[in-house]
Amino acid sequence: MGKSHQYSVACKELSSILRLAYSKLPKSVQRLLFDDVVFAFRTLPLMEASSAVEAANLLLQAADSVLPKQKKGMAAKEFKLAMVAHKRRWKGMQQGEGMAQLPEDVLLHIFSYLDLRSLVSAASVSRSWNVAARDNKLWQLQYSIFFADSDNLYEIKILQTKTRQAETKLIYVQTDVTRAGFSWREAFKKDYKGRFSSAS
Repeated sequence: MGKSHQYSVACKELSSILRLAYSKLPKSVQRLLFDDVVFAFRTLPLMEASSAVEAANLLLQAADSVLPKQKKGMAAKEFKLAMVAHKRRWKGMQQGEGMAQLPEDVLLHIFSYLDLRSLVSAASVSRSWNVAARDNKLWQLQYSIFFADSDNLYEIKILQTKTRQAETKLIYVQTDVTRAGFSWREAFKKDYKGRFSSAS
């Protein structure tokens, strides 16, 4: 038997217990039953079959008929959240069927041919594309294309003063650019804003 079938059976049994015995049970057992109802709704997004949704709907009806007002509202809220999550999950899986994920190195290679606008658009396609589109080397490439040769740009900015202090800054900036934590994406955004805010 599949998980969805077991889920449906469990929801139907819980519905029967609620309808037939809830009001006669001690408060501590009523709390446990309510916890089971909430757990059943939270588990719904993991179930595939439409019979699981039908069983959860029956459970909601049973909960609605016997639970006190506050718990009834909480159960209804959990059910709605579960239904939204269930629909999103299975709709996403149906859309993704037949579409294999490209390895990240392949995505990075493809993205290296994109212009700035296309790279930003690609980042909104999926999570894996977003992660790939944020790659530091891609943004270094975009930076060098957009602002000229990126290494020379940093040197030019600093060497304009021609002082001993400027040479010290040059050494600092070059190590800053090559260190692992340097974000070319952030540098691009900063210089892009600087270029267009000073132009206006």
